Amino acid sequence: MNNPFGSFMGGSDPQSQKSADMNSMAANMMKDYAMGKINEQYEENKGYLSYFSLDSLKVYFDVTNSYVLHKLKIIVFPFLLKEE
Repeated sequence: MNNPFGSFMGGSDPQSQKSADMNSMAANMMKDYAMGKINEQYEENKGYLSYFSLDSLKVYFDVTNSYVLHKLKIIVFPFLLKEE
């Protein structure tokens, strides 16, 4: 007798196993297709990404640890600021 719930309710028949294998194969094919498209777009736009390198931005964010701690103190404890 066929189990209408397939392997969900504990029964495993060859038809449900075949269906699960086909779903797994289809999922792998779609994953490979999507990753291929992503890699293709990355290779296509690789030249544009060089304009946004982190090395060119490092000059604008060259700060010391004491500077960062001072700014964090101002943000976290604004009531400690002295008003004149």
